[in-house]
Amino acid sequence: MAGDYDTVRQAVLTEGLPAPSERVPRLPDAVDSIVEKATARRKLGRYETAAGVRRDCWRLLRSFSDEES
Repeated sequence: MAGDYDTVRQAVLTEGLPAPSERVPRLPDAVDSIVEKATARRKLGRYETAAGVRRDCWRLLRSFSDEES
């Protein structure tokens, strides 16, 4: 997403953020899910606390080490 501040702000408000995997296709689906939940428009769709974000990020990181085992 590129452009001046007002253009980007309006795009985020009307279209939402692009999924990270649109820029980096190799990213796991979990990254898209975490970002989508963290930036959800509706409060009920967002993480309740930063601890929830941390928990999901740690799960994602552990999944990489589990794959290597």
